[in-house]
Amino acid sequence: MEVDDSLMAVVSQKALRGIRGATPEEVADYMEPFDFIPLQNNDYINSSFGIIVSDLHHRNVLVRDDGELLVFDPVIYLQPIK
Repeated sequence: MEVDDSLMAVVSQKALRGIRGATPEEVADYMEPFDFIPLQNNDYINSSFGIIVSDLHHRNVLVRDDGELLVFDPVIYLQPIK
């Protein structure tokens, strides 16, 4: 999350309640507006920022009863420099 113009990690959160796990298509649709494109194995990359977000599977992305996706416990790292 962004705090005072800095990128900060969230290290605690309230309990999340979802009605089911998100499908890969729902996760891809959610990530697209943030310019993340799917790689493989539930991984997404934003090439502009060099950020890879992985582990976005049905146990880490839940769908609320209103359809909103709840993302938690992702693995976030920087794209390796070649």
